[in-house]
Parts: sequence; structure tokens; C-alpha cells
Amino acid sequence: MIRLIYIYAMIITVLCSILYTQNSYANREYEIKAAFILKLIPFVEWPTSNIEKKGLILGIVGNNPFSQETLFDLERDKIHGKKIQVLEILDDLSLIQKCDLVFINSEPSTNTEQILSFLKDLPVLTISDGDGLAQKGIMINFILVDNKIRFEINKQSLDKSAIKASYKLLMLANKVY
Repeated sequence: MIRLIYIYAMIITVLCSILYTQNSYANREYEIKAAFILKLIPFVEWPTSNIEKKGLILGIVGNNPFSQETLFDLERDKIHGKKIQVLEILDDLSLIQKCDLVFINSEPSTNTEQILSFLKDLPVLTISDGDGLAQKGIMINFILVDNKIRFEINKQSLDKSAIKASYKLLMLANKVY
């Protein structure tokens, strides 16, 4: 009986360890993506000067994959001396119009095409991390290449929205559409 309890305890320990490692990896992945977002923003130019007055509003559409610590870090940082405000958007898509950039969760329940249609021709930088989303209109899409996070850019979508990406940003992209 004691041996059986010991075996169950070992199995539970191993399972908890696996779950912790997977959760830790996911958190680390989104910490890196948040850092990428912060580093990419200075290479992007919006057509309006509202950003210069109010700072940047980053909308997170769908379930938020970022940890609370990562969100705190985003809001604490400044780009060109301006604060970043994070706005979580679950149901009310009209809130997207307040944003300067949005991270669209790539999970299947998020209707990316509807969101892109809603944002059509608006100067809102769209960012995501799903397979093939840059080809579907996402402006900056994070991808994994050799277990490293990279990004691809849809320049046509940027041009339609009047957002300009620096040539340096375009050169760093893994692929430009």
C-alpha cells in the first residue's frame, strides 16, 4: 500500500513538473513577444499626431496570453517618452478604434478576419502570432523559425492603413508580403 502511494506521488510530481514547464515556456514566449513589440514600435510611424499627445494604446483582442507581470512591464515602459496603455478587448470590437496597435490572439475562437475587416483602412497596427496570418492581412506576425521567435510583415496592409514601417524593420523581417 505504501509503495502504491509512493508511485502515485511520483506520477503526480512528474505531471505537475511537465505542466509547470509548459506553462513557464508559454509565459516566456509571450514575454519575448512583448519585448519584440516594444522594440518594433520605434520603427513604425503612424499618420496622425494623436500618439504624440496621448501616448500609445495597445489593445489585446481575445484571450490575453500575456502574464500580468508582462502587462505591467509594457505599461511601465515608454516609447519616445510616451506611456503605453494596455486595453483588453474581449467582446466590444468598437474599442479597437481607440487603439494605435492591437495584438490579436491567434486562437481559433478569435475571428481574425472580422477584426481585420473592422480595422480596414484605419491606422491601427495589427500584430498576431498565428500560422499564415501575415498573408491574410496581419501587419506584423510572429512566427517560430528554428525554435526562435521571428516576425513577418505584410507591407500591403501597412500601406493601406497609411502606417509606415522603417526600411530597417522591413530588412529585419523574416519575410515581407
